[in-house]
Amino acid sequence: MSMATPSSSRWTPDIHENCEFVDPIVIAYDSEADVVTVIPKDEARFEVQKQRAIEGLQRAKQAEVFRAQLDLLLGRLANWSKAHEAKVACAYLTLRDTRLSFVIISREAECDDDLEDDASRLDLKVSSNVDLDLIRMNVLVLPLTSTESLQSFVDKRFLIRVWPLPPTT
Repeated sequence: MSMATPSSSRWTPDIHENCEFVDPIVIAYDSEADVVTVIPKDEARFEVQKQRAIEGLQRAKQAEVFRAQLDLLLGRLANWSKAHEAKVACAYLTLRDTRLSFVIISREAECDDDLEDDASRLDLKVSSNVDLDLIRMNVLVLPLTSTESLQSFVDKRFLIRVWPLPPTT
């Protein structure tokens, strides 16, 4: 039996060539019982109803999509903040009332109607953007305030400084 060489157009590599063997997670489906059996690497088997398995996979996919949308949102919020840097002292993305909240701190202690209007337009753009359909966010403009006062508007467990951007090293 002769084997074709790589220079030959009919050569196909051995399927084990340059492969690392991994311990896969085995999933078996029993159509009669409508049950999915999962056998992880530690072989601690468990069974789950087919519909629950499907829902779990859908949630995992949705989480992946949400992460991508959050990255897109952060870029847009940073760009918006940079475009308004003359009026924006700093800006944060946080959680507030079970939603994301974009908290903008004005450079002024007085209300800035133009900044408020621009922030409202941003809020509308984000909420109507089909590329951000999993994002639920409110925009809040605060006057220049102390760190102590700001803490009542942010959730320290989820707080991302959007503007000014941290220095790069």
